[in-house]
Amino acid sequence: MQKKILILTAGFGDGHNAAARSLRDAIKLVDEEARTEVLDLFADSYGAFNTFARKSYLGIVQYAPKLWGGIYSLMENPLFEKHLGGFTRLQTMLEKVLAETQPDCVVSAYPVYAHVLKKIYGDNERPFRFITVVTDSITVNSAWYRAPSDIFCVANDETAEVLRKNGVSPKQIKALGFPVSPVFADSTLPELPPPVGDEPRRVLYLINTGKKKAGKAIDRLIEVDKVHLTICAGRDPALRAQLVERTRDHADRVRVLGWTNQIPELMMSHHLVISKAGGATVQEAIASALSDDREPGDSRPGGGQCGTDFRRPPRRGCGKKPGGRRAGGKCLRRPCPPVERMAQKSPAGEQARRGGAHC
Repeated sequence: MQKKILILTAGFGDGHNAAARSLRDAIKLVDEEARTEVLDLFADSYGAFNTFARKSYLGIVQYAPKLWGGIYSLMENPLFEKHLGGFTRLQTMLEKVLAETQPDCVVSAYPVYAHVLKKIYGDNERPFRFITVVTDSITVNSAWYRAPSDIFCVANDETAEVLRKNGVSPKQIKALGFPVSPVFADSTLPELPPPVGDEPRRVLYLINTGKKKAGKAIDRLIEVDKVHLTICAGRDPALRAQLVERTRDHADRVRVLGWTNQIPELMMSHHLVISKAGGATVQEAIASALSDDREPGDSRPGGGQCGTDFRRPPRRGCGKKPGGRRAGGKCLRRPCPPVERMAQKSPAGEQARRGGAHC
């Protein structure tokens, strides 16, 4: 019998969508006959307003992190819970989708859906199994667990402990890791050994924020002769064109890409990734067991980073926060730079690599 699985997400931060897509891809590997669909019902329900809200959210997170921190804290207030299920259009759309698809299982990678389902079904039994994939890590917004779910899947034991302390039954909590692409578990892909001697240090620069200063950062990286740099400019063709022109004299060791769906393959073919401290990005770095050089100041909970708490020390053998504007270039020049020291596989990194497709 064909299983029907509905995965719900929202475009408020990349982590939710990344988790949803990775779950879909992993399910296809496990059960080719399963009918799995990923839906962003916020986009379907609110159209242009959702686009405006999403852009506003991303702008606040990037340019006014303290303001976003206040909003994030406000969501912890139990009084705010009454409004989480009050998305009338979203509720109507969700009821329609559930009636049409008759899913066996609904998976939510965004906390609001659980509250809407609570409003739809109340105390009645749901006709499907409901699983919440918590994309926050360690610093967890209570919106995730204030609405019922059959199972709460979390990234690690620390996050599981947060839910337990707040009344969620241990039987309902599964610390399975953060969903990453099954590509990270592909044993047929070649291993990338740490660089030795004059071998190139392969650096992947994912430009998420700070686009205006990206050029200067790239100049400093190019100053390091051994660095071979891959730059991902995302969905910004103008920025890509500028960077291609800026690095033209170093085309033999600099490659500039636009948007790509090959991030897992790129990560596994580089020693170091420089990016915004996005929760999904960091979990992917753990899965590929490489070093993640985070942009300074990206420690805002829930701000498109899936709540990953980078105010804590780097763990699991990867992760380094640069100490200043020129820190990236300096650490690459050290006798034992991150690309050598941290590219070595840690046991936790190997475990993440093996288990990444089964989150």
